[in-house]
Amino acid sequence: MTQRNSMFVLLGVFIALLGLVAWQTSRTSTPLVPTPIKDVQDTPNRLFTWRTEEMQAFSIRDPYTGATLSFQRDNSGQWQFLEMPDAIPDQQGVDRMALTVSILPYRELLDKVKAADYPTFGLTQTNAFLIVIALLKNGEQHTIIIGDVAPGGAAHYALVDDRAGVYTIDARPVAFLVSMLKQVYEPTPVPTQEATAAATP
Repeated sequence: MTQRNSMFVLLGVFIALLGLVAWQTSRTSTPLVPTPIKDVQDTPNRLFTWRTEEMQAFSIRDPYTGATLSFQRDNSGQWQFLEMPDAIPDQQGVDRMALTVSILPYRELLDKVKAADYPTFGLTQTNAFLIVIALLKNGEQHTIIIGDVAPGGAAHYALVDDRAGVYTIDARPVAFLVSMLKQVYEPTPVPTQEATAAATP
């Protein structure tokens, strides 16, 4: 391969990597909750009243595929990735996930829905869209079963712990959690030099 062709291959790889970085950034910049962050903690209609700092561990699971992300704080307060103990998770990224779990704003509570009708909303352990579990430092455990998308597409139906009724929770933070799950279990392949050379006329 000539020096000129080598330069074209390297340039192609560089452009492809730039595109990958931009794509990953667009996925992680999905709107989570109202900003700024300092005001998010006091957002009305939150599912829970505890704060992110009170969380000891949390997990996000897709019941259909079995894909799971679980994180736990170590003695120094750093997040550890339970599915991959040797991996070093991005602490800021996990903090964003924990913040999203701790807030999860809801739009309304449908208190007339009967338990027998939960499956029609996608609200069972087997047909749920997503299951989120949070463990607090005081030993409390909370479970959110996230079901089908509500009409209009702006919310998901959800069950929270053993509370009566069905919540409609904002779809944006749910989409963020799903995107983080997919980044681990459905990574986008980085173009190789061979693939880039083959695609270059």
